[in-house]
Amino acid sequence: MARIGPGDELDVGYVGGMVIMRKRRPLTKDQVRALLDEGRSLPEITPDDEQTVEAAIKRVRRKSGR
Repeated sequence: MARIGPGDELDVGYVGGMVIMRKRRPLTKDQVRALLDEGRSLPEITPDDEQTVEAAIKRVRRKSGR
């Protein structure tokens, strides 16, 4: 049972050919702290990384006709 009611906010995603909906729940302080800690340990973004991302975006846009 989803227990979704009027006014509830939903997160909607598309995974493996299925639309997934779930009730949005606020993050706890511990979850926020864990996300921030993970972000601090990420490697620095290099110019090569930026070019790779830009090229991937262009490929997707060409395929979708944008």
